[in-house]
Amino acid sequence: MDDILYKKSIHFRKRVIGGQTILFGNGKAYTLNDTAVTIWDHINGLNQASQIAENMTQAYSCNYIEAVNDVEELFAFFLEIHAILESEQAL
Repeated sequence: MDDILYKKSIHFRKRVIGGQTILFGNGKAYTLNDTAVTIWDHINGLNQASQIAENMTQAYSCNYIEAVNDVEELFAFFLEIHAILESEQAL
């Protein structure tokens, strides 16, 4: 897993509507499941992907490999829709 730091795009916002978490941005809306919400909430330009995966193991009692797969899958999706971008924060 690459430990590139990512930050959220200023063009995306997370909102809870009718009990569902929705990510709004670039004229579109995406429903996030609990896993995606947890990952989104940990993207701050400071947490490395491995740290987020470790947080997932604690939050969901899953193994690290499953958490890494979830984080990588969500990062790929968020990058595809331009919801996150590489952080300029130095390690």
